[in-house]
Amino acid sequence: MSWDKHEEKLKSGFRGTLFVVVAGVASISAIGYVLSGIGETAQVAKEEFGARASLKKYEWFKDAAASIAKQKANVTEYQARIESFESDYEGVKKSEWPKDERAEYNQLKSELIGIKQIYNDTVAEYNAQSTKLNWSMYDQTNGDAVPKSFEIL
Repeated sequence: MSWDKHEEKLKSGFRGTLFVVVAGVASISAIGYVLSGIGETAQVAKEEFGARASLKKYEWFKDAAASIAKQKANVTEYQARIESFESDYEGVKKSEWPKDERAEYNQLKSELIGIKQIYNDTVAEYNAQSTKLNWSMYDQTNGDAVPKSFEIL
């Protein structure tokens, strides 16, 4: 609607004036709504990709990668201890092993299952986080990279 038509409405009396005022308020509200959406988008971008958020996410990846490495070392250690029992008693039925050796062997196998479960849970969370759009950049750091993903055991 051109300004001339608005001017005619204003001259037509109360109803015309009310129409022009409502139209103006609606236009200003629409512009405000659009601008607030832009501001909110900028705020979300800052919260997700800003320096503080980036540092926090990068530190999470570094901590998780270190935890996964430690858990993997624990798995390797337990597997070596189990293999040592198996090689010490190669050819001997487990029912013929000394009772305390059998108990320790079974305890190690049970603990290994738990350690693998914790490892797999940590790896699954790490891998899920690394596929998110707002986290995907953290495996591209120069010199101090964190892996994109780990394999489940």
